[in-house]
Amino acid sequence: MGNYKRYYLTVSIRERRSLKKRQNSKWFDDVCVDIVNKKKLAKMKKMRESNEKNSEQLCSIRREITRFLKNKKRDYLKEKIDDHEINAKTGTSGNYIR
Repeated sequence: MGNYKRYYLTVSIRERRSLKKRQNSKWFDDVCVDIVNKKKLAKMKKMRESNEKNSEQLCSIRREITRFLKNKKRDYLKEKIDDHEINAKTGTSGNYIR
């Protein structure tokens, strides 16, 4: 039983670290936090009642969240690249080099 608790404690610590790391990113907003919390609730539900329905629900939520966060980050990076291209065309990018 001790190994079981230790495993979930280490998994929880890893999740918290990765969440804090993402929260420092500019693209990670309140909607992202809500979605990650939704995944956490589904995971807790699966741990309490381990059945096929809860497992499938957790899998689909994970897929949905991964897709959402990937698209959100991609959009942010595209926007950032576009800003840099605009700055390069207007000649204001030289300010960053100094």
